[in-house]
This record gives sequence, structure tokens and C-alpha cells, in this order.
Amino acid sequence: MDKIEQQISRFKKLDIWKLVGEMLREMSPTIIDMNQQQLLDGLMADGKPTPSHTGSIKSRAYVSSKIAAGIYNNAISPHWNYFNEGDFFDGFKTVLEGDGLLIESSDEKGGDLFVGSAEYNVYGLTDENLDFLIKIMIDTLLKKIRAELGY
Repeated sequence: MDKIEQQISRFKKLDIWKLVGEMLREMSPTIIDMNQQQLLDGLMADGKPTPSHTGSIKSRAYVSSKIAAGIYNNAISPHWNYFNEGDFFDGFKTVLEGDGLLIESSDEKGGDLFVGSAEYNVYGLTDENLDFLIKIMIDTLLKKIRAELGY
């Protein structure tokens, strides 16, 4: 078999979706870290600030307790900061579903969060973080393809 036929055979065996799935599983901790950092910075997935605390007695008490514990980022006040602790953050995971990757939490509070009648999705990356991640992913995927093809 000559080199051209060998390369054609390798290309026919190449399963790009398998490589993409492997890459996404390997990058899952990085993706979760990026999403959690956004929350620490007071940003939702669409890049908008997380909602303001309502100013209710319960909300003020909650913020006061976080400040007292040293886990409230005053730089983003009065927005929520979903500090990196507890079951909500410990439950963050990525799930390959169809042709996409979902970020969610296994914690009971983990569904899309609601405030009044508005929905605030905290899962996902801002456009800036997504652009950064895509650059990394393209480089990683090209390396995986080259390795699979024997380059």
C-alpha cells in the first residue's frame, strides 16, 4: 500500500465527533471554572450583571451574613455573586447533549434561577469567554486530528 492509500485509509477511519467529545470532556473543568468565575465577577451567561439583591429584609440579612463571612465581592455589589462554595458550585458539571455542551448543576437549586417573573440563566459563557475558549479548542482539536492521522 503506498503512502497516499495509507493516508486515505486513515482519513476514512477518522471519527471527528469522537475527538470533539474527548476534547470537551477533557476541557470540562476549564469550562466550569470559566463559568464560575463569571458568577464571582457578577456576570450572567449573556454578559449582563447578575440581578440586584431585592433590598428585602431577608436579602439584606443574606448579604450581611456573606459580608461577615468574608465571601461577598463588594466590587459587584449590589449584584448577586454566587460565591464558589456549597452544593450549587460543587454540583457544576458539563453534559454532552446532541451537538452541544450544557453546563448545569446537580444541586436542587441548580435549574435556571428565577427572580420574580424573570429568568436569569447563569449557565454558559459570555461571548468574550466563548471566543477565548474556541481558540483553545481549535488548537486542541487540530492536535488531536494530527495525532490520529499519525502526523
